[in-house]
Amino acid sequence: MKKLLLLLLIVLLVSFGQNIEYINSKEHKSSGMLFSQATVVNGLICLSGQIEDVNNVVVDVGGSETKRALNNLKSVLESMNHSINFRLQ
Repeated sequence: MKKLLLLLLIVLLVSFGQNIEYINSKEHKSSGMLFSQATVVNGLICLSGQIEDVNNVVVDVGGSETKRALNNLKSVLESMNHSINFRLQ
């Protein structure tokens, strides 16, 4: 029981010290996706779930999946007034 209380105390102390912001566009919220487009933790931007999708259907047309996924990352960062430093060809 003491270990459980100690663990709970540690989790509470760690979680209160974090500044967490979840970033979602109106389109993303209405899509029903269960993850955030981005999460900012103490100023660090974490991106996840940026897959190629067209109308919520995952597609792979001629190997363009990577380019579309990177474009999704770029769009999310630009909506947050940040940029990504890569060149799409």
